[in-house]
Amino acid sequence: MCRNGAECEYCHLPHVSNPKLDKRQRTMVQGMPKFDLLTLVHGALQLRAQRLKKKNEEFIIEELLVLLQKEISALSLQDAVMSTSKHDLQLVTKLLSKSSISGIVANLVQLPDLYEKMEKEISYFKLRRYTGL
Repeated sequence: MCRNGAECEYCHLPHVSNPKLDKRQRTMVQGMPKFDLLTLVHGALQLRAQRLKKKNEEFIIEELLVLLQKEISALSLQDAVMSTSKHDLQLVTKLLSKSSISGIVANLVQLPDLYEKMEKEISYFKLRRYTGL
């Protein structure tokens, strides 16, 4: 319906924007203890997997959840204590679950070894998806 027709260089299609954490939420995530951060990302990926289930693509997240669960299980009992409020954690988890898988995993950047493993898994899944391997 654009008066410029086929010569229009503007995309008039609706685009879904990734939700963004506000400054308070970003600060909270950056300062979270390891257990809270792992729990947050695990929960967000689980919610994202439920949405992907409708498209039969939830297998993409399965290996990421396994990696996170291993990290959580490796924590000592002393480290495995939630210090972030349940309300804040639920709010941020729900918001993050609407992000892309890479966007969710990006919150683990302060845990470089785990972040790198998960990014490799994501790259592997993308390669499989686009090459059909």
